[in-house]
Amino acid sequence: MSSGGNLMKTKLLTLFSIPLLMLSSCGSKNYIEVKERDIVYSEDYFRNYYEIFPIAYADSNGDGNGDLKGIVDKFDYIKSLNVTGLWLTPVHPSPTYHKYDVKDYKAIDSTFGTLDDYDALVSKCHDNHMNIILDLVLNHTSSEHPWFISCMEAHINNQPSNKYYNYYNVSKGSEPGYAQYKNSGYYYEARFWDGMPDLNLQGVIDGSNTSLINDLKDIMKFWLVTHKVDGFRLDACTSFFTGNDDKNYEFLTWVKSEAEKIKKNTYIIGEVLEGSPTYAKYYKNTNVDSYFAFDDMRDSGITPTINTEAAYKVGNLIGKHFTHAGENRVPAPLLANHDQAAGGRSYTPNIEMNKLKHGVLSILPGASFEYYGEEVGMKALSTSRDEDLRQPFPWGDKYTCKPVSGSTPESEDDKKYPLGDMPSQDKDENSMLNYFRKIYRYRLENPELMRGGVELYYESEDEYVGILKREYKGSSVYIALNLSNEKSGSIDVSDLNVSVVGDLSVGEKPYYDGNKIVLPPLSMILLH
Repeated sequence: MSSGGNLMKTKLLTLFSIPLLMLSSCGSKNYIEVKERDIVYSEDYFRNYYEIFPIAYADSNGDGNGDLKGIVDKFDYIKSLNVTGLWLTPVHPSPTYHKYDVKDYKAIDSTFGTLDDYDALVSKCHDNHMNIILDLVLNHTSSEHPWFISCMEAHINNQPSNKYYNYYNVSKGSEPGYAQYKNSGYYYEARFWDGMPDLNLQGVIDGSNTSLINDLKDIMKFWLVTHKVDGFRLDACTSFFTGNDDKNYEFLTWVKSEAEKIKKNTYIIGEVLEGSPTYAKYYKNTNVDSYFAFDDMRDSGITPTINTEAAYKVGNLIGKHFTHAGENRVPAPLLANHDQAAGGRSYTPNIEMNKLKHGVLSILPGASFEYYGEEVGMKALSTSRDEDLRQPFPWGDKYTCKPVSGSTPESEDDKKYPLGDMPSQDKDENSMLNYFRKIYRYRLENPELMRGGVELYYESEDEYVGILKREYKGSSVYIALNLSNEKSGSIDVSDLNVSVVGDLSVGEKPYYDGNKIVLPPLSMILLH
């Protein structure tokens, strides 16, 4: 069956619904035992990524700010999450806490440490089956970047031969999306705010600005070769040329092509905030490996799919990722990131739902992306401030950072961390944290989940129980799930000759009843 589009409904197994009270009245139950497969570490783009916002993650020196050494010091914890890739938001010198306005692309902000600290983190990753990707902001720089200052001074002093004269879009008069430079009468494009002047990338795609071309290539080489990063996350991909997708396609294709010339198998993932019709076009018209599937956070995404209580719709969700990405690309499902515009944090007060939506994310194809703190149920108290998406990780020790300026204060910590801090969850086998560890271990043990196509193998009459088949290189994993909040169901697996290799259930544990496996409400198991 095709791996994309809507799934046909086929009925190959017997299945019946059992009232919950009837099941509860039974005597002792023969609960399933999970026989896990071995972890498979692959050196390709299909990975479990973990996004870190460095200033809020781990403070090694007591100044209240997260830093690179803090990440290294807490690496055993990161490894315990069964992630195989790290994405760090920008670490370059910058006048802001978020660092998306870069002053120097070849340096580390002193808040975070040094290039040696960064190299130590890269080595730690590579020694532990992890890739590391750097957030590369090419749409704009800081207004404090030497390129920008030189460009504006060259315009003011009428020096068109200056190397930096055409690095930015500059006008003698005011235009929409432009800001004035120091009351000079000269204006520059700054679509986000006046502290982020937009680079003039026209000279890159048409080849006319060889100086900027060489500078951008040199930046990529610096990180890919000298400092051994494995790829880049590209910020604001639809803003390189505002309102002009065709030129955006050209620039993105240039970035990926040049990165491959510098280092083979460089992973490139782009941010296209618009929905799937747009990022599907970006997949089709560029050579970029992945674009974030922001639909997963939204009305057609993971949580609404679960709320339908229709098992086949999880299969459809899997299929959509293949459809949007197309051949030889890597879908990038996610539930949250650092940016309110992209969807913010995913916490919900219903702990079972909080777990299950991450369970569903873990069975989606491609390179999954989880945001730091999702594993312990961190909550954003404000939906209007980006700062509240970037709260300190709750280490419960001296590594816990201070809140970033403008965010909810420490006095509200009990609300920001409704499920408790990391140490308390670490000790609780039923915690959100240990559920997270388990599901991402299953993802590594079952490569069919990341890479395999999808087929609806079975569905009940009322749709809430079903079996999805994921196949990769002749090996199959079956996902049996019950999305009902209230009813149990059972599946007869005697014809499949399979073992249970994973249990992602969030309520009562599934159990055997003769040749059948009973699936209590909100349960999901893996069979192989």
